[in-house]
Amino acid sequence: MLKRLDKAIRDGDTVRSVIRGSGVNQEGWTQGVTMPSGDAQAALINFVYKSNGLDYGATQYVEAYGTGTQAGDPTEAGAIYRTIGQGGQKKL
Repeated sequence: MLKRLDKAIRDGDTVRSVIRGSGVNQEGWTQGVTMPSGDAQAALINFVYKSNGLDYGATQYVEAYGTGTQAGDPTEAGAIYRTIGQGGQKKL
């Protein structure tokens, strides 16, 4: 269940995680409508982290879309690796 943090604390709920930011984008131009853009995915990750004052190195869990396709999964994993996967080594 999702609940505002202040209300969860007020209600004595167990807090297992906090969503600190989110974002959406569109893949932009690719060779086809089903072809993902790793650059667009990495740009979105960078934007969400920077605009919410987040640190890659503090990320403990990433839930990915996981299309299950030969094009989608490696592209998504690559974008995550190039951003969050670099942890504290990469500056925003």
